[in-house]
Amino acid sequence: MVGFGANRRAGRLPSLVLVVLLVVIVVLAFNYWSISSRHVLLQEEVAELQGQVQRTEVARGRLEKRNSDLLLLVDTHKKQIDQKEADYGRLSSRLQAREGLGKRCEDDKVKLQNNISYQMADIHHLKDDEERELQMDPADYGKQHFNDVL
Repeated sequence: MVGFGANRRAGRLPSLVLVVLLVVIVVLAFNYWSISSRHVLLQEEVAELQGQVQRTEVARGRLEKRNSDLLLLVDTHKKQIDQKEADYGRLSSRLQAREGLGKRCEDDKVKLQNNISYQMADIHHLKDDEERELQMDPADYGKQHFNDVL
């Protein structure tokens, strides 16, 4: 009987080991399947992120080019503004010079008008004197003229 018992024990042990090995294989297979599925999902996510990185880099390149174009445009506008300010300064000084010239001409005009007024007054005064002299008696005219000469 010992032989039968020893055989039975030996027969049970391999089936228990076989069951444990099958359980370990099933657990390992499940872990492999879940890790493999997770790996595929992560690879898809990495591919998607790489696509986003590429799109971001392209967008960044476009933005940097646009930024440099805008900076060139700003520099051009600054130069134009500086030129316009210089032109404005020159025109302003010319305008001030012309305003000074206009004021001087206006002053000269006033002086000439005053001079004309004085000359017109002198002309009227001389006409009045001439009319008085013409209305005088010719004998009185000679006396008056003789006194003026002396």
